[in-house]
Amino acid sequence: MYTSTRSKETQSSVITCPVCGSDTVKRTGRFGSFWGCSRYPDCRGTQISGSTSSAGPSLVAWGFRDSYLPPILGCFKIAAERMCLFASSKRMGKPTSLLEGLCGHALSLGTQSIEVEYKDGREWVFANQGGIGIGIANYAGSSADGKELGGNLRAAAKKPVRTVIGGQLYILKVSVFESFGEDAFSVSIDRAPKLDPSIAPSFTARQGQYLAFIYNYTKIHRRAPSESDLERYFQVSPPAIHEMIKTLERNGLIERTPGQARSIRLLLQPEHLPRLD
Repeated sequence: MYTSTRSKETQSSVITCPVCGSDTVKRTGRFGSFWGCSRYPDCRGTQISGSTSSAGPSLVAWGFRDSYLPPILGCFKIAAERMCLFASSKRMGKPTSLLEGLCGHALSLGTQSIEVEYKDGREWVFANQGGIGIGIANYAGSSADGKELGGNLRAAAKKPVRTVIGGQLYILKVSVFESFGEDAFSVSIDRAPKLDPSIAPSFTARQGQYLAFIYNYTKIHRRAPSESDLERYFQVSPPAIHEMIKTLERNGLIERTPGQARSIRLLLQPEHLPRLD
């Protein structure tokens, strides 16, 4: 992943390796300069150039080289997030994909893109921050997660993915390039444009009925409906209601506040709504 320029290496006893505590050497790689362990290749710990906190680098401050990523960091965090998502997916509809979870993690670090490269039998995931690649996860290429991530990326390369992260609608666009003779992927995480209020949006007849119910319920009760209110009116299961709400949200027709009940808000004009049957 990184290539060093040994003629420009500078050793430091102040900036220590975040993995083994040895002195580090300043090197230049693909994403700019970084401090790499002087014991490389026995130890592959790295630290972003300029991060000298005595308390040790944070997740944002750590960069990780090709074959090393402490599992307690990015991989563990995303695995924990996915466990929560999948635990509720049986009753709450379709779960979030691994790619969406990784992009959400990247956004939490203040980055707008990630890169995924295959090397040494593993899929390596980097968040790009100011030209620096920050390792956030890696998966064995033959593992279930590795295969899922590859499938997510190839599908998104054909058609951009609309997803809601932190209550905001994003579009994930994937481009493919070659790295070390293998396909690699660059994923941009862009905010979706808002609906033009002067143009009637496109939605199905069924979706129109849900939108009309949300509008009428909110107008009468002066608060948004809950999913149980929708369930009682349309006489369908909770997972079906939840999946419909997620679909309307991905299509930019409604928005919600994460963690807040009865927070559904319509994003289209009332004159574009059908009559509630």
